[in-house]
Amino acid sequence: MSWTHDEIRAMAARLGLADLDAAALERLRAQTESLEQTVARIPRWRAKEVEPAAILAIPGARRCPTA
Repeated sequence: MSWTHDEIRAMAARLGLADLDAAALERLRAQTESLEQTVARIPRWRAKEVEPAAILAIPGARRCPTA
């Protein structure tokens, strides 16, 4: 996702950085884009519903009572 100038200015204002000059806003935009690319490479955990532990049953194991 590429952030627009207005989106960067709005984000900066929410963070209390409303008085940034154009060069600082451009650096913030570039860093935000770099951060999004980094976050996209982080592997995501599978949902609990598809984890093997949810269906694992050990024969002879005592079951804990549910609340």
